[in-house]
Amino acid sequence: MDLLFYLTRYPGVGGIENVTNMIAKRLLDGNQISILAHIQQEGVIPIGGVTLFAMPNDKEWSAVENFEYVDKVIGERHFDAIIYQDSYAPTEHIVCEVAQKHNIPLYVFEHNSPLFVYNKRDLVPITNIMGLIRRILHPYLLRKEIKRKRYLLMHSTKYVLLSKKFIPEFCKLIAANENDSRITYMNNPALPAECCVGMRKENIILCVSRLAREKCVDKMLVIWQQLALVLPDWKFIIVGDGPERSKLEHYVQKHQVPRVQFMGFAKPTEYYQRAKIFWMTSKFEGWGMTLIEAMQQGCVPVAYQTFSSITDIIDNGHNGYLVEPNRTDMFIKSTILLACNDQLWHDFSKATIKKVDNFSIKKIVKEWNNLIKGV
Repeated sequence: MDLLFYLTRYPGVGGIENVTNMIAKRLLDGNQISILAHIQQEGVIPIGGVTLFAMPNDKEWSAVENFEYVDKVIGERHFDAIIYQDSYAPTEHIVCEVAQKHNIPLYVFEHNSPLFVYNKRDLVPITNIMGLIRRILHPYLLRKEIKRKRYLLMHSTKYVLLSKKFIPEFCKLIAANENDSRITYMNNPALPAECCVGMRKENIILCVSRLAREKCVDKMLVIWQQLALVLPDWKFIIVGDGPERSKLEHYVQKHQVPRVQFMGFAKPTEYYQRAKIFWMTSKFEGWGMTLIEAMQQGCVPVAYQTFSSITDIIDNGHNGYLVEPNRTDMFIKSTILLACNDQLWHDFSKATIKKVDNFSIKKIVKEWNNLIKGV
């Protein structure tokens, strides 16, 4: 089959780009793969064997020359399917209209929780002028986002969510029928893990995250500030960077929080392999790829249950702990249980590695093939 992926930016290092690379690389076996991007980023080498197309106007989303270019590319190649990987990109009219014109099946993938549209207003603090503007405009932006989702569903062959648990949330949001056969789900894949046999675990609690407001890493520091007193031989490592980093580092210095290390942007595999416990406190996630990556390496999660798909990944009390949002006391208690009971931690650690088999790249690629072939 001749398949075309659409992304806002490509190549890139974000979650959607990484998932696209994983899937496209494996779909190359027996298929032709092309990727159309609104913006082509420099400095990242795309996977071999993939044809890249870039819209001519990367400033104006709906420019006439972009429509004409997409129409020309799709008209000449007449792809067997178009995979719209970025349901939040405001280019839906171009892709949908051209797909309809040339009678090509369109598969729309939403790589976030459907409820993300409610959380957008909180991404910038209200003390910031942009935060105030975002809150004032939120009702209008919400209606616009719902309208976009309805439009995409109307033009799609399949509208694919990340979890079965997202289907009722999505349908309630846009007033769609849960029995609509176009609405389905597919989990994101886990990359094959680097060998973890014989790895030596240390008394490390780990966070791997973009240091942004919605990730709530500040809550982790408050929790660690209390835990550091009762876990004197443990340390807290934060891997990642972002706009909140200086604020977080200032908190550590001001309050003299002990044994905290900021590693910045780094390849996290080494830290997954060394750490025993993984923390997640995000306000929302679509799937939580770092959670999967940590569990692949036997790193046991403690996480706030802030998004419904997290229960697809963590079986509470079996391979990690799920905590009601903002229950700091229970988050601390769950962490202490794992840190102070070696047998419990070992049992959970084995269970995390086994759980990730459910999301193997081989299994997910088979589901992709079945979806596109209509099996």
